[in-house]
Amino acid sequence: MRGLLARIACVRAVAAVAALLVVVGATGRAASPRQSFGVVLDAKTGRRLATIRVNQPIRTAIADGHGAWFVGGGFIRANGVLRKRLARVGADGRLDPLWKPEANGNGVSVTSLARIGGRVYVGGDFATLQHRPRLWVGAFDSHSGRLLPWKPLRAGINYPVLLTGPDRVYLGGYRVQATSGLAALRPDDGRAVPEWHAIVDTSNIEGGGVRAIARLDGRLYIAGRFSKVDGVPTPGLASVDARTGRLFRDWRPRRRPRYCSGCSDVSSLAAGRGLVFAGVPGAVLALDPRSGATRWRTRVGGFEVNGFALVGRRLYVVGDFGLRALDAATGRHLPSWFPPSTQIGVTAAASGARVLISFHPN
Repeated sequence: MRGLLARIACVRAVAAVAALLVVVGATGRAASPRQSFGVVLDAKTGRRLATIRVNQPIRTAIADGHGAWFVGGGFIRANGVLRKRLARVGADGRLDPLWKPEANGNGVSVTSLARIGGRVYVGGDFATLQHRPRLWVGAFDSHSGRLLPWKPLRAGINYPVLLTGPDRVYLGGYRVQATSGLAALRPDDGRAVPEWHAIVDTSNIEGGGVRAIARLDGRLYIAGRFSKVDGVPTPGLASVDARTGRLFRDWRPRRRPRYCSGCSDVSSLAAGRGLVFAGVPGAVLALDPRSGATRWRTRVGGFEVNGFALVGRRLYVVGDFGLRALDAATGRHLPSWFPPSTQIGVTAAASGARVLISFHPN
């Protein structure tokens, strides 16, 4: 019995050491649990395939349409190479040596990315891109990295959030336009889409703004800190028409914390497979896209859900608990690689049959 217990202890010790080393990436060097890093997983199995080493967290990632990702964050080095807050990462975890635009300045971070065709839209805490004036938002050519003349009207956006539709860019934040925290912009010049009339009221709320956007079947789903949409009380969570911004009054999830009259407790959103996925403290909800009724609820631990990546029936969830993989139809937990318990999951993005997940130390 003592011999068996000793062997079990040895196996656990080896597993713990492996978890602390975390990963050996495409460069062959290990990422320390005290550093930020990203991993590429096989989306179908959750198996780890590659690692990206960064000196500060990857905070946002989107598919490039060819099996790789555009990533942004606070880093200035990725895999030991100079990359100022923006990079393109292949399915094997290696950097594109030619795509290297920059977000410049001190304390800068790219926090949101979106793409339409050959354009990559960038949002974050910056005042310049490629050393040219671009306050909070801008755009690059997806092939060359060349800065584009896409300039929305300046407003008090703060931490912007971006999402694209077939012919428009949705921009959320605090008072993106004169009276609204959500705007629909033309993808070529950044001007307002004429038929868009949503008014998301973020005024008179400390930290007000649209913080998450998801799209499904002609509807947008938004979460954040706002009191009304089109004059109708919708504290912090709403659904609007993706073409016009008109409020869907029948979508009414019950997610209103007692401490804030203009908030919901939803920290992140995603949509797909006929459901809207919402991150709430310690759990994930699957909501009906028409009524907002809860289809299933699954505990994931921790308190903050930071993001989702949906591939087939697998829903990858990241937050202060690290990483979880769920069955999108039922909420059942699925097997997957997992990081050390000291790591916080920051963002997740699918590209083809792979998923990129980023982490930073707790």
